[in-house]
Amino acid sequence: SIDSDPTVVIRGIGTLSNSGTTNPLYIVDGVPVDNLGSVNPADIESISVLKDASSTSIYGTKAAFGVVLVTTKTAKTADKCKVSYSNNFAWSQATTTPNYSDVMTQITALNEANYNMGLESELFGMLLDTERYQEGVKRAYEYYGGKKADAQLMKYGIDYDEKGYYTDWDVVGIMFNRAAPSQTHNLSVQGNSGKTQYYMSIGYNQQQGILNYHPDKMKKYNATINLSTEANEWLTVGARF
Repeated sequence: SIDSDPTVVIRGIGTLSNSGTTNPLYIVDGVPVDNLGSVNPADIESISVLKDASSTSIYGTKAAFGVVLVTTKTAKTADKCKVSYSNNFAWSQATTTPNYSDVMTQITALNEANYNMGLESELFGMLLDTERYQEGVKRAYEYYGGKKADAQLMKYGIDYDEKGYYTDWDVVGIMFNRAAPSQTHNLSVQGNSGKTQYYMSIGYNQQQGILNYHPDKMKKYNATINLSTEANEWLTVGARF
């Protein structure tokens, strides 16, 4: 699913019965979280991975499969006020799709298999080895110019009749979207005012699956606010949302 949470494997798979027990411990800005799905990648300043026993021991048994430390962005002291915007538009398609044989090739293979087993060459009531049926396949082939047919209402006398179905449909083209769209937008404002530094951002991510019918759809919004202020020479107070 396109809206599934990201997964990280540090020490390998510990069990085949429960994938959840092999997940590392995620720490975002010092706070444990269940996964990184709620974190906007554009807000990430750095990522560290702890995998040895000595460095993960302070986190207890939850860190048995490692620790992923994520630090989000904060304003730099030298910055006055900086506004940033970024976007990305993309289109996806399946890298590997089934290669379906044409109707006549399928009929020939099915006829040979049935003959070898001494069975009548029949499929859902259609007698595939009859001259009339094969003429119907040839008629549909010529009607579409030797090409696979796209999604459309079936035509009686061309695509089908009372004896069967004849058209060679473009199953891959009908089922899969060759250009599934996606887009990402990120807007951030950061700077400082006196002894206070601030970083604020909003993000939007929209993506559609590659299936034409009932495709997966995802719309995700993220908002981040990081504030810090120097109360005095030895104390800095901050908040992150």
